[in-house]
Amino acid sequence: MTEFLALVTAVGYGTSGFLGGLAATRRHAAGVVAWSQLLGLPVLAVGIAVVPAPGVAAGDLALGAAAGLASLLGLTLMYQALAAGRMAVAAPVAGAVGATGPVIVDLAAGNGLSRPQTVGIVLAVAAILVVGAERLADLGDPVVGKALLAGAFVAAFFVALHATGEDAGLVPLLGTRAVTVPLGLLVAARNGAAGRPARSEFAPLAAIGVVDMTATVAIALALQHGPLGVSSVLASLSPAVTVVLAAVVRRERPTTRQWIGVAAAVVAVALLSL
Repeated sequence: MTEFLALVTAVGYGTSGFLGGLAATRRHAAGVVAWSQLLGLPVLAVGIAVVPAPGVAAGDLALGAAAGLASLLGLTLMYQALAAGRMAVAAPVAGAVGATGPVIVDLAAGNGLSRPQTVGIVLAVAAILVVGAERLADLGDPVVGKALLAGAFVAAFFVALHATGEDAGLVPLLGTRAVTVPLGLLVAARNGAAGRPARSEFAPLAAIGVVDMTATVAIALALQHGPLGVSSVLASLSPAVTVVLAAVVRRERPTTRQWIGVAAAVVAVALLSL
């Protein structure tokens, strides 16, 4: 079940990242983040009502708030990078960093991995890197720089949610949204992007919020009940989804190397599910 939830997260974050990048070409990235977070709250309300939470500690809400801050910073940077028009570059860079950090934390904590899982993690990170390999060496590129920072914040988000108690259910996500919604609106206001969305913008922003919140619910449950490294790596395969969507919808042309990376990601999923 952990692997399935993490894969739901990958599809959700990959899709919301793609949609967020499109929306950020018409509205400041901070506005996209703020309004999509706000419009995704009904999904969280349903999740909290359905998932039991027999034991919630104050620390769980604090960890949720920390995860929220990391999420807000990471999303804003990610949407800015995606809006620059090179989705097939920004998404893989962020995904590779976001996947590697939690694995290091997991290993440092003394949590071992089976041989198939070890091979799967190495292959998954390699796949993410290969998908964006064309520009990985260009660290001076603003798009790559923003994607690297976004990935670091994504890693912090995973680690914070994993630290919440199993009995806390989805309640820690209240702490997450208590940070992301007001701070997101504040940042959007400072950039002149906090105004009510136009009628034509409302549906896309709501779609981003619903998909993103669904993915967040899935990864919260996966991280609470499963290993940090495996869950984070599977969830970080979202760039493969973004690359495929960019190719199909925007007619971006992924290279043969990038398609090989997508195929390697599929093999990694199979190994991590063993």
